[in-house]
Amino acid sequence: GLAAALESIASSVITCDYVLDDPGPSADPDQVNFYLDDVVVPMDEGCTEDTGDGWHWLDPEHTTVEFCGDYCARIRAGTIGTISATFGCPTILL
Repeated sequence: GLAAALESIASSVITCDYVLDDPGPSADPDQVNFYLDDVVVPMDEGCTEDTGDGWHWLDPEHTTVEFCGDYCARIRAGTIGTISATFGCPTILL
């Protein structure tokens, strides 16, 4: 019914791509971890919104990150309260 249609529209509008605020010149894009509700998300360089499970950089400047697979599905479902990043630690890979 109507509720299902509205939920479908809402989930298609929510993106899994995030543009980062400038972390400063000392931030190393090869030493960053992203967290959804304080749980680390592994880097998966070959993932897309629908395949793989993790995150990857969308651009060579490392300003936009995309979450993939189940992580993207959870963001779209509205079940994630916070998304955060920590620079300066070795990146956890899938």
